[in-house]
Amino acid sequence: MLATIRRIAFLIATSLFATLATAQTIYTTHDNNGRSIGTINASTGSGTDIGATGESSYALARDLDGTLYTTYTDGSGNAQLAIVSPTTGAIVSTIGDLGVPLAALEIDGTGQMWGVGYENQSVNDTFLYRINKETAAITPVGDTGVSFTMDLSFDPSGNLYSTVANNLYQLNLSTGASTLVATITGVPSGGKDGGVMGIMHDTDGTLYATEYVVASPLYEINPITGVATVIGNTGFDFPHGGDIYGLPKFTINAGLNDAWFNLATAGQGFLITVFPDRKEVFLAWFTYDTERPPEDVSAFLGEPGHRWLTAQGPYDGDTANLTIFVTEGGIFDAAEPAAETDPAGDGTLTLEFADCTEGLVNYEIASLGISGEIPIERITPDNVALCETLASP
Repeated sequence: MLATIRRIAFLIATSLFATLATAQTIYTTHDNNGRSIGTINASTGSGTDIGATGESSYALARDLDGTLYTTYTDGSGNAQLAIVSPTTGAIVSTIGDLGVPLAALEIDGTGQMWGVGYENQSVNDTFLYRINKETAAITPVGDTGVSFTMDLSFDPSGNLYSTVANNLYQLNLSTGASTLVATITGVPSGGKDGGVMGIMHDTDGTLYATEYVVASPLYEINPITGVATVIGNTGFDFPHGGDIYGLPKFTINAGLNDAWFNLATAGQGFLITVFPDRKEVFLAWFTYDTERPPEDVSAFLGEPGHRWLTAQGPYDGDTANLTIFVTEGGIFDAAEPAAETDPAGDGTLTLEFADCTEGLVNYEIASLGISGEIPIERITPDNVALCETLASP
C-alpha cells in the first residue's frame, strides 16, 4: 500500500512539474475593431471569449502582476490608456490621455511599458515611446521609421519586436530605430489592414502570431526565416493586440542551496549548492548501488550498499547542465591512499527547477548505461523565502 502511495505521489509530482514548465495563455483583443477580449491556448490554438471591452480597443499588454492594459479611441490623436478586467473583458478604469494615436503596447521584464504610434487623418506617428503606467505620460525614444505598427512583443532576452504587413522588425530601445528581421510567409493575407497583427513570445522564446481575418489561426513563427506554421484555429474574428501569460521563467539562485529528495525514495537525496558569481551548481547525490550486496558483505563504516556521486556544471535560467563524477580509492578521514576522480566524468545530469520548491533531475550514467528522471522537493522550506526574493524580476 505504501509503495502504491509513493508511486502516485511520483506521478503527480512529475505531471505537476510538466504543467508548471509549459503553462501559457495568450490574451488578445478580437471582434471587429477590437471590442472583445479573449484567451488562446498556445498549445492547441483554441480561443475562449472573456467579454466585451465596451470600446474599440486594439492594443493589449499584460503586466508582471497580471494587470491587462489597453488603449481605446486608438485612431484619434488622444488614445486613452486603460485597464481591462481579465475575467470580464470590460474596461475597469481609464488612466489618462496618451496624447498620440497608439495601438501597440508592450511591457518589458522590469515592468516598463512601451508603445509605438499609429497613423490617423492628421498625423503619421511612427515613434517609439516609454509610457508611465500610472499617469499615461509618454516619453519619446525615437522614430521607428515604420508606419502602421500593429503590435509589439518582448522576447525572453529583452529584445523588442514589432510587426506590420507580414514584416517582423526588431526595435532599438535607445534610438527607436527598426531593423527588418524577417518577412513572414505562410500567412495568406497581408498589407497594413491584414496579415499578422498580434505577436507574442512565451517564456521559452517561441514566437506566436494571429492574423487579422475571420476565424484567425494561431501561428508559430520562426523568427529567423519568418516561416509561419499553423497551430490551430482560434475561432476569433480579427484578433489584434496580443500578449502571452506563462509562469515567469524561473532563475536558479543561491536560495536553492538546500537538501532535496524524492518522497518515493526517502532515505536518498541531493545536497545542492549554487555559486551565482561563477554561474555554476555543485550537487552531491546520496544513493545506493543498483543491486543489494550479498548478505555476507560488510563495511567498517556505514552500510555496504551506500553510494555517493557528485556533479558540477554551469546553469542558465532554470536549468543546470552538470557532469557526474565518481570519486574512488580513499578511506575515511585519511590523506592516503589518495582518492581519485576521473575528470572526464561518468555521465550527465540535468537539473531543472519549476520554482523554489520543485525541481526535476534527469540523469544518464555512462558506465552503467542507465538513465532516468527524479522529481525532487526540499526537505524543509527554510530557504524558500530567500529563493523567491532572489528569483523576483
